[in-house]
Amino acid sequence: MQAIEAQAAAEAAQAELAQLKAKHEAAFEERAAELFQRHQATEELEQSIDLDKQTVLRVLSEIRTIDMQLKHAAMNYGGILEGFNARLADLPDWESLNRDLLGKYDRDPHFGKQKSENGRDDLEEYATETGPVPDAMPDATITRSHRMMSRVS
Repeated sequence: MQAIEAQAAAEAAQAELAQLKAKHEAAFEERAAELFQRHQATEELEQSIDLDKQTVLRVLSEIRTIDMQLKHAAMNYGGILEGFNARLADLPDWESLNRDLLGKYDRDPHFGKQKSENGRDDLEEYATETGPVPDAMPDATITRSHRMMSRVS
């Protein structure tokens, strides 16, 4: 009788172990499915990021190309492209082009607004005068600007 009871207890233990094993396998399969879905979502995100990165790099390349074309056009219009060799030197930056082509160094003084101590804009007004250019063609003139007055608003 003890052998029968022992065998019944062993069979019950085996059945309980089989249930636990099935339960653990089901939990493992569920977790494996979750991890697989997370892996797929991560791969999709990486592909999306790669596409976005490629798009940004393409747009940046287009911007650089347009910038170069605009600089060439400005240099051509200003007459300084003729002696320029792109193999020997880089194109100048916009500040240099502004200085070389327009003769503007910092900012246009006609649009000068600076904050005063009281937080208001100080308006600078300029007068211009036109006169002949010494040692030049008879019809050549030069225009000079100078500050007339400063008014606090």
